[in-house]
Amino acid sequence: MTYLSEGDTQKVLRYYQREIASFVHSQMQPHFWEETTDYEVIISKGFTALKDSAYTTIAKNCVDYQSSPRDKSNMSKYLFTGFSKCLYREQKFQSEAERILAMILERDAIKWFKPAKGQFQLYYKWHGKYLEYQPYFVAETEEIIYMLEPKAHNEINDPQVLAKKIELDVSAALLRETAASMTDVMQFLGDIAFLKKMRYD
Repeated sequence: MTYLSEGDTQKVLRYYQREIASFVHSQMQPHFWEETTDYEVIISKGFTALKDSAYTTIAKNCVDYQSSPRDKSNMSKYLFTGFSKCLYREQKFQSEAERILAMILERDAIKWFKPAKGQFQLYYKWHGKYLEYQPYFVAETEEIIYMLEPKAHNEINDPQVLAKKIELDVSAALLRETAASMTDVMQFLGDIAFLKKMRYD
């Protein structure tokens, strides 16, 4: 029973229809699931150039990547330089672990870089929305191209990390079918961005 008449109830429902629909939809989204059956790769445009990265720091915070800074609690204030295999001259790191990974990539990779925001236009599903996925590192070796996202041991099974992993698995399967080098990866990821966005919308 309600204190509103049938006509008033309809008016209230009409007036708040967006909010009510949004509320119901938000409750349904955690229970929604989908299965991937197949992907079709269609090349729709050419090479995707590296996006520019802009960093700000003071001169005393420019550090050679091989040197560990004294203040590791605020790694993002440092601008690291001296790379020979990185596709960018300078990089910023969020942690000492990322700097150490960069040292390993400088030693073992053919090429590597930290993608700028929007470089790959990959998306992953999180709470009913498709968010942009930005890998921390991309590295090419003699055998394979890696998309890397270093995580602490206690973050490995985080639901959002696992949602990103699903996206990576799909992208990696597509890359294995079509890409042979970092140049191919840049072109390929630019080509599929439109398809993936279309699939998600």
